Amino acid sequence: MSLAGAVTPGMLTPTGDLDLRKIGQARNTLMNVKLSQVSDSVEGQTVVDPKGYLTDLQSMIPTYGGDINDIKKARLLLKSVRETNPNHPPAWIASARLEEVTGKVQTARNLIMKGCEVNPKSEDLWLEAARLQPPDTARAVIAQAVRHIPTSVRIWIKAADLELETKAKRRVYRKALEHIPNSVRLWKAAVELEDPEDARILLSRAVECCPTSVDLWLALARLETYENARKVLNKARENIPTDRQIWTTAAKLEEANGNNHMVDKIIDRAISSLTANGVEINREHWFKEAIEAEKSGSVHCCQVRGDVFSYLQGHHHITLYKSERLLISIAMHIHAQPSHHTLASFPPSMNAERSCRGVNPLEKVRQLAPGITLKRAFKLGCPAGSSWRGPDQLSNCLMCGASGGGTLPGLPDEVHLAGGLEASCPVEARVVTKRVLIRAIIGQGVEEEDRKHTWMEDAEACASQGAHECARAIYAHALATFPSKKSIWLRAAYFEKTHGTRESLETLLQRAVAHCPKSEVLWLMGAKSKWMAGDVPAARGILSLAFQANPNSEEIWLAAVKLESENSEYERARRLLAKARASAPTPRVMMKSSKLEWALNNLDQSLKLLDEAIKVFPEFPKVWLMKGQIEEHMGLLEQAYETYMMGMKQCPSSVPLWRLLSLLEEKRGMLTKARSVLEKGRLRNPKCPELWLEAVRVELRAGLRDIANNQMAKALQECPSSGILWAEAIFLEPRPQRKTKSVDALKKCEHDPHVLLAVSKLFWCERKITKCREWFNRTVKIEPDLGDAWAFFYKFELLNGPEELQEEVKKRCVTAEPHHGEHWCRVSKDIRNWRFTTEQILALVAKDLPIPV
Repeated sequence: MSLAGAVTPGMLTPTGDLDLRKIGQARNTLMNVKLSQVSDSVEGQTVVDPKGYLTDLQSMIPTYGGDINDIKKARLLLKSVRETNPNHPPAWIASARLEEVTGKVQTARNLIMKGCEVNPKSEDLWLEAARLQPPDTARAVIAQAVRHIPTSVRIWIKAADLELETKAKRRVYRKALEHIPNSVRLWKAAVELEDPEDARILLSRAVECCPTSVDLWLALARLETYENARKVLNKARENIPTDRQIWTTAAKLEEANGNNHMVDKIIDRAISSLTANGVEINREHWFKEAIEAEKSGSVHCCQVRGDVFSYLQGHHHITLYKSERLLISIAMHIHAQPSHHTLASFPPSMNAERSCRGVNPLEKVRQLAPGITLKRAFKLGCPAGSSWRGPDQLSNCLMCGASGGGTLPGLPDEVHLAGGLEASCPVEARVVTKRVLIRAIIGQGVEEEDRKHTWMEDAEACASQGAHECARAIYAHALATFPSKKSIWLRAAYFEKTHGTRESLETLLQRAVAHCPKSEVLWLMGAKSKWMAGDVPAARGILSLAFQANPNSEEIWLAAVKLESENSEYERARRLLAKARASAPTPRVMMKSSKLEWALNNLDQSLKLLDEAIKVFPEFPKVWLMKGQIEEHMGLLEQAYETYMMGMKQCPSSVPLWRLLSLLEEKRGMLTKARSVLEKGRLRNPKCPELWLEAVRVELRAGLRDIANNQMAKALQECPSSGILWAEAIFLEPRPQRKTKSVDALKKCEHDPHVLLAVSKLFWCERKITKCREWFNRTVKIEPDLGDAWAFFYKFELLNGPEELQEEVKKRCVTAEPHHGEHWCRVSKDIRNWRFTTEQILALVAKDLPIPV
């Protein structure tokens, strides 16, 4: 071995100058190479994403952030498990996932494949191996898995998922079904990839291989014609006598095809058969079926566009439709034009909306019955008894049917369409199945004494889920069982008022008063419904009948008075009140008599009536209140003071009297006396938040904010759960402290509408529009009777929301008919506004409300 040069002294080593220029050039060359790797073909355009650069770098780092020593320990432990028990698949899977999480994907793949070699019958290992591999390799892995475990459903489904084309997926599923013909999951997956005709053929084979699968039987029934669907469901019942869905589907099938009389029989047989086969009749499950029946299509209407013409395309079915009425129905639904007087005169061109897969329905009509006129069409398609008044009448007939208010021109009952369950066109909408289901199941498992309570809960549950027909059926059954129960009639009436029509409400109320003639509220609801519809004579008639059933009823007297006064029949109202005072002189009758005279500006007569009322009913606080207010209105402050003082002696627990006296003293400039009045009132009425609130506001109006804060602290100490005090306290704080105060308020009175309203206004101050709207909605939902909440909500939308939301809030407020709230009552109880509607009061209150600051 030559060692020449190995020990050459350093002084003898060749030397040269260090060329810094070449070092710089080399560095630049290296930089250019690196830049060229990330540069685009377009000169000067970089493909480096500056925003995602650090993210890309981060993705190159293993995601595991634990201690490296822990990883080493885990590797050793898992290695020990693999060596000790190599036939334990979870050990191989855990080892592979450990390597994957530490960024060593290839090591993970190698480990899992080794595990598959050792345990070729473990489907979990093969599926994990396919997950770790890239798609192309995964297909090869799954192919090996199929060879080792040809009966694994999960592996076949994974194999289909890895295919990109539908045709290839179908091929995989067909191969899978050869190996596992009894797998319901595979049949379902295969059917989902087929068109309806192939799916029907596939399902026919599926139910032979899996005769106990309800889903497969029902899917086949939905794809069959009416007659075949009946046969399919009968076979399904034979194979699965313990499933209720088959029975309910059969009921829906009969209803969809107009055989309503069969629905009762089917449901009755279902209950009997299931009970005989030891099936527990679970009310919740059956109610769910009824709700689903309503939501999924037991209420039918003609859907000619989508279903009839797709079926007409099959030439071998055309002969089924050579029915004059059927053709007219089709033509009218697809291309009803009031300007055309014969069907043959319709234009041959039809736009996309009026055609279905290229089939021109009117061409079929021309071929089979070209001379049929619209008058003939009207007679065939529109309701019996309708009179022909020209082409417009046909249009009206169609509009009536399309809106749900009448009968649609329907198909002949004897004609059944393809897709017996889905494509039926009954003459009128039907709601039979759900009603029969309700009737059959409603009494199951309910004790006799619990029936009323349970049924009312069932009805409310159905209504809350939008199943109004189910709720209506429950109410009908409950009323048939308990016809004299006023509470059930009331609930049913409120339900119809909310979810039904005026006609359905009035029909129900007519039956209600026949069974419960002593129930004043039912009579009053009927009268109000007629009055709101503008039928004043009918409302009078109802009240007259109500009075015959309930003589000397205060509520009916006052309702009749209100009806007459609201319709400017003041003399009739006066006569009614005079009769009421003579026959039933109650405090309210006396008060309403005085109020009518006050509203008509007959103040002397009003005071005279109040004096009479005070003599008879001195302990009724409202007569003292009204007398004092009228005297204030007339400028007689001293007399008003005397009235309030006398009223407080008679009614010391009346908080409004104490408040009005305090306000009167404040108006007269006697602030100290006003404070004294409120203090006395609090002594007589301890823990009264209204009097404490008034005491705080007296100081605020006087400009004494510190004293107001002290009073508020005392008030909250005495009334810690008062919503009106906490709502006021929030806005007494400086702006930075309001949020903290609102949190305290919500802790003390979480569901108080006044606190929720204050929080809504707080968000309004901070211009958090979405949050504010959300809290306003929460407030009016918790307490729809709080007029102040509606007024603030409406003003907020007027300033910040679109016109649609403004109208929505107004409409909701009118429906709620609020009566309470400080700002609301100030306007609604002002005698000048005595005939204002809810909508007018809302607008007036919102106009005068201050914007929160």
